[in-house]
Amino acid sequence: MSESSLSQNKISDCQSEDGCVNQSLSHQIKFILVPDSYYRKGIKRDVWENEKNIRKIYHEIVEKYHSYVEKRKHVGRHIGWLIYYNEQLIGCIGIGSYFLPEPLALMKYIGWDREAFNKNFNKVANNWRFTLMPNAPHNIASKCLSIFCKLARKEWKKKYGDNLILIVSLVGDGHKGTCFKAAGWKQIGMTVGSTKRKSYAIKKSWKAKGFARGGLSKKSKHERKIIFVKSLHRCWKEILNRK
Repeated sequence: MSESSLSQNKISDCQSEDGCVNQSLSHQIKFILVPDSYYRKGIKRDVWENEKNIRKIYHEIVEKYHSYVEKRKHVGRHIGWLIYYNEQLIGCIGIGSYFLPEPLALMKYIGWDREAFNKNFNKVANNWRFTLMPNAPHNIASKCLSIFCKLARKEWKKKYGDNLILIVSLVGDGHKGTCFKAAGWKQIGMTVGSTKRKSYAIKKSWKAKGFARGGLSKKSKHERKIIFVKSLHRCWKEILNRK
């Protein structure tokens, strides 16, 4: 399937009531929400087929251009977007449930103890994928991230009912996170890294120890990664530590 096959699809312009940064460039950047995979009663066949096409292209981009991160079946919350520039597909981005094991540097930065964590982890999202294709213009990544943060907060509330307060991204494979810094994200430390590690997404209904762990686990060698965070509320620390 050609990546250009979406060029005729309706694309949601990023310029919503939330606005965009740097209008000289950002007005040319558009995001299309990746539909959920579950079947909805009454949906027309052509609409369903188009949604399948969007999901397939999204996963193909991840597989081809972001393969340095292990591909796992995603558990828990997930929202994704395709990114367009001047009507041309240039990449994708996605957020999902907060992950386990918790990076120590992140727990310390937020100030979480176990009680505060259990109560507020659904206000934090993992930017599990952000990748741009070779045809993307130079220096556009930070603009995409700025727009993404506005859309993520709005869509997270709409879909899950929780206010999104903080987004976390782990950067590895030799990348320095330059675009995250340019978009105002804060570098707070590094992951520990390990030779045997289990990685999980969190689902709100799970019970063990206040939550339970699920998803695919895989033993492998993991490099240390840079931890970046982006707060979406000026009182983020107070909100995330409410009990």
